[in-house]
Amino acid sequence: MKYDTDAQASIDGYHRILADYKQAAPKGAELVALEGNHDRRIYSYGVSRAYNIAAIRAAGDPIPAHSLQRLLRLDELGYHWIEDYPRGRFEIAPGYWAIHGYKVRKNAGETAWANIADLGVSVVCGHIHTGAKVHHTKPAIGLSLEGIESPCMCGDQGYEIFPDWDHGFTVGWVDDDGRCHGEVVRWIDGKLRYPRGWR
Repeated sequence: MKYDTDAQASIDGYHRILADYKQAAPKGAELVALEGNHDRRIYSYGVSRAYNIAAIRAAGDPIPAHSLQRLLRLDELGYHWIEDYPRGRFEIAPGYWAIHGYKVRKNAGETAWANIADLGVSVVCGHIHTGAKVHHTKPAIGLSLEGIESPCMCGDQGYEIFPDWDHGFTVGWVDDDGRCHGEVVRWIDGKLRYPRGWR
């Protein structure tokens, strides 16, 4: 089965989602978008087929016209765009990073374990379309790390025969002491399933 979609419809839809996030965010919230492997495809396609055009810029603009930063009008929306996939990261709080992710392990939670073991910090990542949360604690040395695989809200795109994606998202907060925590919220049968006791 060949994966195919309308690139312009994807750009328009992505912009609408980011605009909705901005509208739902508290006033003054820091808005951040992390480049992922799918975001990189427009640039990679252009470089492989028309290198001289891929990096073309509007007069006086340091950012390429075909970059997602321009195509999604992120500056107008007030988003900070973090590129450099797969190394791009955003530090939510000291020792707690948001990354798109590039590691893939078979079972839920294993990718989160691999990320915190490799990076040595707490991590929330996407990339693998599953939802899971793990902890790694060593009280003797005061180490307490959290790893979250954030689920997705996208539908079946046609490139998986039997997709095992989890639908939902991750919510997080930073305590008064500066410690960050997150929880996976699932979307099952058209309903949000919050962790027990949440409303």
